[in-house]
Amino acid sequence: TRTRQTPEYINALGPATGFCDETVRKRNMVIAGLIVVIHKLTTSMRARRRARRRKADMTAVGVTAALALLPALAKSKGGLGTLLAPAIALAAYAIYRENVKAGPREKDRSETP
Repeated sequence: TRTRQTPEYINALGPATGFCDETVRKRNMVIAGLIVVIHKLTTSMRARRRARRRKADMTAVGVTAALALLPALAKSKGGLGTLLAPAIALAAYAIYRENVKAGPREKDRSETP
């Protein structure tokens, strides 16, 4: 849709700040709905991608820190116990997570008549 504002008002707004502003002002439109929808979709995709990267980075930091501590812990008096206790706890937690699934399970279609 076309804007009801005068060209003087549009020019008084100052320079366009982004792609959406530029498109709206070039075509004398109120708002470019498709551009806004695409922007919102890509914003959520970028947020999920950043979250995955952040998770991977934190995992890498944790693994690096654990590997850096291994030689020091192995040389100490209680080194073997200090290393084995968290490893056993981690293995138990991994087994627990594998056996407990979140959410409802789907019914097998072969069981339905």
